[in-house]
Amino acid sequence: MTEDPRITHRSLYYDILGAVASGASTASSIGSLLGRERGAMTDPLDVLESTGYVTRSEDVLRPRKPTLTLTDPIVRFNQLIALPYAPLIEDGHAADAWPAGRPTFHAKILGPHFEELTRVWTRRYTRDEAEGLEIGPVGAAGIYRSRPQIALSCP
Repeated sequence: MTEDPRITHRSLYYDILGAVASGASTASSIGSLLGRERGAMTDPLDVLESTGYVTRSEDVLRPRKPTLTLTDPIVRFNQLIALPYAPLIEDGHAADAWPAGRPTFHAKILGPHFEELTRVWTRRYTRDEAEGLEIGPVGAAGIYRSRPQIALSCP
């Protein structure tokens, strides 16, 4: 990360990578986690995207609502497992680190990587594998549950 001259505040960029790895997928949500305004995230996110650390993709169900993800699962592993559990490992408790980090590994590293692999496979091979099947847009989509409306009645 130090080779790009635009990266001047390394801690900010590492914090952004950590926020994205943790599930923040918009400039607003990243800024909120870091205590910064959305506008302050634009330039650093553009740098991370141009260097290949972050990928911006459109939600297929919500046009013009791009989501940000970490491109490399190794970077996600570093942010979510290696860094948080480093003190435990350094203190000689490595055997405790993996059971503690396993749920995160499955949910936030393997899961997103598998999802991306399925999208790539679908884009590349589905047309050949399923002749006659009409293929629509392929991409990520967030499913958001709306809050139920509660009707109150007064006697």
